[in-house]
This record gives sequence, C-alpha cells and structure tokens, in this order.
Amino acid sequence: MPLRTELLIWGGLPIGVAAITSLALKAAERIHLHFALRAAQEGPRRPRLRLPAPAPTYDEDSRYVDEFRGQQVMTAVLAISHHFCKNGTRDEARKRKAASIAHISREIQALHTSLPLHWESSVFLAVDEGHMDIMRALIIPGGATPYANGCFVFDVYLPPDYPQVPPKVHFMTTGAGNVRFNPNLYSDGRVCLSLLGTWDGPSWKPGSSTLLQVLVSIQSMIFTEEPYWNEPRHGDRRGRRRDENQSWLYTLISRYHTLVHAIKPVIRHPPHPFENVCHTHLRLKQQAIRQQCDDWLREAKGWKYEPQMAHAVEKVKTMLRYL
Repeated sequence: MPLRTELLIWGGLPIGVAAITSLALKAAERIHLHFALRAAQEGPRRPRLRLPAPAPTYDEDSRYVDEFRGQQVMTAVLAISHHFCKNGTRDEARKRKAASIAHISREIQALHTSLPLHWESSVFLAVDEGHMDIMRALIIPGGATPYANGCFVFDVYLPPDYPQVPPKVHFMTTGAGNVRFNPNLYSDGRVCLSLLGTWDGPSWKPGSSTLLQVLVSIQSMIFTEEPYWNEPRHGDRRGRRRDENQSWLYTLISRYHTLVHAIKPVIRHPPHPFENVCHTHLRLKQQAIRQQCDDWLREAKGWKYEPQMAHAVEKVKTMLRYL
C-alpha cells in the first residue's frame, strides 16, 4: 500500500509533510549554527568564581598580625622618589597654616591604631621624615579579589588647605605606565574616587572626612572581587552572558597583572620604604600564594590568557623558593 502524503498549507501554498520536515530540519540547523558561532565568539561559559580560600588558622592569623603590630605607620625619606615632589606640587606646602599641621599630626597619630591589619588584607603608611604632608601607602587587597596578596603602592600628598580639601593620591603600581589595573586606577596613575573629587558619589566633607577613609575606600571599594562592574556603564548589564564573560576575562587579566607587577617584582625589588613589610608578608603567606597561583591557573584554562598566566605562575612559584 503506497504511503499517503498529507497536503498542508505552508505560506499559502500546499506542501507535503515530508517537505515541511525537511524545511524544519534546515531551519534548526541554521539556528544551531548561529548559536554555535555566537558561543565561539563569546568564549566558554563563565565559570563560577572560586570560593574564597579557607580562612587561616588562628595561629597563622595571629602570627601575621603580631609580626606587623606597631609597624603599620613608619617614617622614611620619600621626597627624592615621591610623585608629588618630582612634579613640583610639594612647593605649595610653604603656604601651609599651623592649624593644618596640627590636624595632620593628629590624623597620623590616630592611624597607628586604626589602619586595617588582617591576614586577608592590610594597609601600611610611610610618612616623610621631614615633611609630614608627603606620604606613601602600601595596600594589600583581599584574598577573594583578583589583586590578592599583591603589594600596591600609592603616593599621597596633603595640600596646604587640607583638611578643607581632599588629599591628592597617585597610583604607582602601573607597570611603568603600561597597565590599567581597574576602571578606577589608570595607567597614568590617576585614582578615581568620589572622596578625592575624581569620581561621582559622596564627596569630601571638611571636618569629618579623613585620610583613613580614603585608604579604606581604595582597599574595599576599588580593589573589589569583580572590578569590571566598577565601571558605571556596565552596571545595568549584569546577567547578560556577553558582559558576564567580559567581567570574567577582566578578572583573569587583573590576576595576571597582579602576579607580574605586584607580586613577582616585589619578591626581588620591594618598593621603598616597605622592604621589610613586603618580605615578611610574602614569607608568611608563601603557601597561600602558591595555592592562589594554582587556583588562578586552573580557572584560566580554556581562556586566551591561559599561556600568559601559566608563565607568570611558574615565575612566581620559582621565585618564592628563595624567600
């Protein structure tokens, strides 16, 4: 008995079921090809961010804190290499009033006991021994960020009208002006932060805003877990696959630059005057940094920065042996 072919209407014309099936299959193939090409362009699906590293034991945390207790604020000769001395800004300090000097002295005294000091993240400050308005900060960001265990340096200058005006801050860890670590940290050293008047948001308030607030804001609001979203125009794109992948790629790139510019060179040539701080930090956290390197390399697998990450990890782990 011959197979009966039903006649249906397709686009106003009679057409057999077999033909419809053929057209449907071709359409499905085109749709599949479209999404396959799109996936190839966007890269693999963004993996979940790794869980934060296990919390340190009580002994590790307490030893780390004990090693640095009383050393977070130091005096040193900074003027020769300081950004705001080299470009002439420091000449303004001759106009400084006695009230401003007294205020700066009180703030420095308070910073001895108020700067963050933890296994996960810490802040250190050096004050020029001859000019208390010239400072240099070292920030070690949190363990869940792509900047974990890196040593990031900022030059700070308190203008003559301080605290009526905010401090001036210049980012120094830029790979000789070639690396932009964050939407808020430019390769030319600019720091975008509302407290400094260089970003939208809550501004500096004379009488209540402090240098401590600036340093902690950089530590916690700029060095974030997913810095891609620090850019305001990206904020409404969360959840979109393309932007989530871009965020993950930004994180991988930031991790790579952290290894290359904020950990590897610090092992041999720590920034002045934080040589002892950096050596002690890297020595105490050597095993944690090795584990971090392994995690970062594993999570870079299949992404275009994997070869560079592998090379950076190998270099860092090799150099850590000499601590």
